Amino acid sequence: MLVAKSLPIGKTLTMLGVVIVALGTILYLVYTNFISTSAPVSDAPEATGPSTIEISAAEAKFKLPSGQVLDAKFFDLPAVTELFNFGDLPVMATPVKRDNPFAPLSSTSSRR
Repeated sequence: MLVAKSLPIGKTLTMLGVVIVALGTILYLVYTNFISTSAPVSDAPEATGPSTIEISAAEAKFKLPSGQVLDAKFFDLPAVTELFNFGDLPVMATPVKRDNPFAPLSSTSSRR
């Protein structure tokens, strides 16, 4: 015969505390990310600058993540200008061997 067991009061209170902390954390995250309207997107400042900036290729400099600067002259080097694509472009679809690739193999083997 099975006898019902009960948890000790210490374990019950610990488990209840963990559940309350988890629910509190979840409710806080949901509120701050989805419900709170303290900073709506519509109040974001409008961009006031020009949408494009025109500079010559000689003035263009590219910043690299390490803080180094790359001149636009790099793109005029022969090693860069002589690059070309290998292979046949554009890629064309090759003919398929089976009309229905999901059909059982026995039904298409007689056609080959």
